Amino acid sequence: MAEIDRAVVTGTLHGSMYHCESIHDPELRDELNRLRKWWDRACHSVTTGKKDPILLDEAEYASEWCIRLAEQIILADRALRSGDQPDFALQHTREWVWNRFDCLESGLQSNGVPRREL
Repeated sequence: MAEIDRAVVTGTLHGSMYHCESIHDPELRDELNRLRKWWDRACHSVTTGKKDPILLDEAEYASEWCIRLAEQIILADRALRSGDQPDFALQHTREWVWNRFDCLESGLQSNGVPRREL
């Protein structure tokens, strides 16, 4: 599947719409809204220079994970609108991104390795 312009993806993360349309599929829309909470945390940390208590030193990485998953959500929504099924990239990216955030919420590094004292 084709890539989507980065500005469209980041605009979707900021406003939950792409090309003046919201995500049609309810499950994908809910997932995007959940992802936007992480996006907001990461953006706030990166723009202010203040470490987020969960993201810590991984805020810049987290913003990239959000972009990757948001792109797949948009592509999946487009596929569903046209009567097709989303490709395997959505599920793979979804599992990878949410696993990273789960690790961070558990106090680990995003890769699951215990954190050293900062």
